[in-house]
Amino acid sequence: MPVSDKRLTMMGVVGAMRAVALAVRAVVLSVRAVALAALLLPAACTADTSGPATATAPGGTVENAHPGDPPAMKFDTVQFNIKGKEFTVELALSAEQSERGLMYRDSMAADHGMLFVFDEPQKLKFWMKNTRIPLDIVFLDKDLRVVSVEHAKPLDESNVGPDSPTQYVIELNAGAADKLGLRTGDKIEIPKKYQKN
Repeated sequence: MPVSDKRLTMMGVVGAMRAVALAVRAVVLSVRAVALAALLLPAACTADTSGPATATAPGGTVENAHPGDPPAMKFDTVQFNIKGKEFTVELALSAEQSERGLMYRDSMAADHGMLFVFDEPQKLKFWMKNTRIPLDIVFLDKDLRVVSVEHAKPLDESNVGPDSPTQYVIELNAGAADKLGLRTGDKIEIPKKYQKN
């Protein structure tokens, strides 16, 4: 074999050895990546099974992030008494906020609720579409007197509400109206800033 052919053969062997070394290095890195993934996988699975991610809205209510849910919406809050008990109440003042209400939430603190304010008295009906928590829906007339308390079930799309005109609605956790002793004719003083009369 001529010298130049030996040299080419040697260069080919060295090149092949380098290629093998690179392949081995790639395998080692792949094994490390698999090992790292194996270490992280239990943590990822634990996070996935612990429940949905949540966003805390003002006032401590929680809007949960389930796949397909829209982004969390912000609501201002106010505190006022209902039958001697202090509540932190989110305000649904805009049409967009009124439409969203307490949808997409899995829980609400016992001393929290939501107040809906309408420009004038009307026959209001509410439903529980995309609302995952059971609610007491308290309908108030223009004078802030209780007209009706409806007990609404999660995700029920039936309309609930009295046949007489109302202007304000307060949503509370199911059972809260009974615990408070709310009755037709009771007056609930909401802050004057949110009263329409």
